[in-house]
Amino acid sequence: MVADESGRGRFYGLDIQDSAIDSTSSFLKMAVDSHERELVKLFCICHSRMEDIIPKDSPVRACSIQSGLPSRRR
Repeated sequence: MVADESGRGRFYGLDIQDSAIDSTSSFLKMAVDSHERELVKLFCICHSRMEDIIPKDSPVRACSIQSGLPSRRR
């Protein structure tokens, strides 16, 4: 999903809404295996504080803001 052959890739998910983090976590439990889930780190924090989360010596291959799934209207 996010790692190359070395297994060192990570996906950092940040959102200020607990419900978004919970929803993403639930989706991952259904969609990916436990090894892949270990590569995903979810934080309830504003995107503007990204540098507080991602290790400074980590290379970044991609960055996407607002990568969540659209909510369904009821």
